[in-house]
Amino acid sequence: MAIPPSIVTSRTRGQYERPPIGEFVLNEASDQALGLVSLWTLDGRLGLRDLCRGRRDLAVTGTFTRKPVPDGSFAFSNTGSTSNYLDVGSTPVTAAPLTFSLWVNLASTAAIQDAFYIQSTDLAHYWGMYLNTTNGSTVTAGRVAFSCAAGGTEVNASPTNTLTVGTPGLITNVAASATSRVCYLNTTSASNTTSRSPTVARVTIGAATDGVGGIFGPLNASIYLAGIWNIARSAGSVNRAYDGKYRWELLYALNRKTYSFNSQASGATPFVKIAGTPASLAGNSGGLAG
Repeated sequence: MAIPPSIVTSRTRGQYERPPIGEFVLNEASDQALGLVSLWTLDGRLGLRDLCRGRRDLAVTGTFTRKPVPDGSFAFSNTGSTSNYLDVGSTPVTAAPLTFSLWVNLASTAAIQDAFYIQSTDLAHYWGMYLNTTNGSTVTAGRVAFSCAAGGTEVNASPTNTLTVGTPGLITNVAASATSRVCYLNTTSASNTTSRSPTVARVTIGAATDGVGGIFGPLNASIYLAGIWNIARSAGSVNRAYDGKYRWELLYALNRKTYSFNSQASGATPFVKIAGTPASLAGNSGGLAG
């Protein structure tokens, strides 16, 4: 499901500023693809399919709707229902270094929302990101945090900027080692160096789960472009992902005007086109509604 870097020779200026229309592939030639091991667009077309080679496709519990967001894309959306989350019973990363990120368009800042967790089945161990951080019993609206626990007290890193309802933001969490973690909201960061080495087994998006029926912190937001990398992405790489000129760089539109083939790569394995609509890809849309 990927386009080999060796056969891409030309691109159109500005083509990554908007989401692709029609057929597209994972752009392995992009700078942002370095170390990428899972990517879910969460756009309602191929939203649950992992575009990376490991193919850890997400399953839906409950029902998400498909909503447009201001940058022109579509996203999976939940209204805070404790019945709704996405998950896969394995993870492409089990130890640092790692990075995971998610675009979020908040609908409400009224409660803590668990956005994206790489966790143990029982939730005793995890790397996670959550929205609307807490200071004691007080929710700080719009703040985000990178939380980490390994069978004990969690530790956090939380940037000082905030998400605004209705304005998409990019949350990126980077764990370079057991003692080096950085959380970004867009391009603003915060770090934590307390040692933690979680033992993890699965991925959950839209809530956190404990394996015995408990569902915690359901999102009241729209989410899209969730990715996991097996490297600690640099600040420059995170900034590029947020930059409007490169926001959709990981998805390459299959348009005759925007790509060509390298004649020296005639022996390259052909890539597979990804195309379809919510109706034709019902097997990939899970509990998507709307």
